[in-house]
Amino acid sequence: MSQNSYDAKHRNPQVRAQSVRVLETLAERYPNLRLGQILMNATAGRDLFNIEDDELALALNQLWITYTQFEAAGIDRRKV
Repeated sequence: MSQNSYDAKHRNPQVRAQSVRVLETLAERYPNLRLGQILMNATAGRDLFNIEDDELALALNQLWITYTQFEAAGIDRRKV
């Protein structure tokens, strides 16, 4: 895989922008959590320094789904 195709897959500007929007939404919806907590919850022990942008985007989206499922089950994540 060439560097350009690698960058296009893993470091896409649209993916980065979407990740920032999801992080912003999570921070607004869960103001009791620090940004670091949200990132650590999303990455679940993975090396945050070395995580690729597309992997972080997927992790943040999965965290959003998980928190939404908590709420659907009647567990208010904002109070946990």
